[in-house]
Amino acid sequence: AIGTAMQGSRSENAYVIVDLGENPDEQRPAERIFHYEHPAAGGRNVLVVPFRGGWRVDLQCRADDDVERFDRDDGLRSWVADVMGAQYAQRIEWVSTYRFLQVVAGRLTDDSHRVMLIGEAAHLFAPFGARGMNSAIADAHAAALAIHEASEDPDVARAAIERFAHDRRAAALVNRRAAGQALQAIQGRHPWSRSKRRLAVAFAPRVERAARWLDSAPYGPRLRQPRRSQGSGY
Repeated sequence: AIGTAMQGSRSENAYVIVDLGENPDEQRPAERIFHYEHPAAGGRNVLVVPFRGGWRVDLQCRADDDVERFDRDDGLRSWVADVMGAQYAQRIEWVSTYRFLQVVAGRLTDDSHRVMLIGEAAHLFAPFGARGMNSAIADAHAAALAIHEASEDPDVARAAIERFAHDRRAAALVNRRAAGQALQAIQGRHPWSRSKRRLAVAFAPRVERAARWLDSAPYGPRLRQPRRSQGSGY
């Protein structure tokens, strides 16, 4: 412990994540699909992602849902069958539930500058957009650069570690904001965000920009390389 705490929020609604074994008799395209308000899931959002040997399906529960209706026994098999097909209700291999944390450590180094926080020790984000892993790699790279600089010249060691902590925390805050925008688009909790989404759905068949927004919104905005940073744009 370095005397700092995570700062941020937690999603109100839970997510049920299910891994399904592959059905060799089905020729389903291996593509990632985000379903807004899936009718077979009672209007809940559903993300379907292929992996080698099967599928991962994320169901976004409503804030007032009883999660136990969706993560076990007949309730689980029922919505899986409705969304993926009856054959998949017997191919459930793993299930879990979670709520997204959107948090960043108050600081990324200790008072003596002997400890540097990276990855999930420094931040936790919603997984859409893969910001957690990508930024963890950038954290590790920046930490390695700082350690190398500090070992080469002890006179600049403190400044190198402080620069790492400042730059990577700034990057984490950008990632938290971007992941938050993705969650906002997905959850549609505010009237204006729901209206924006419904307008995009209405225009998508004729307006390419609306279709692109619907496809990309669940993963948040693309991040650009900061002018001054250690590591990548993440």
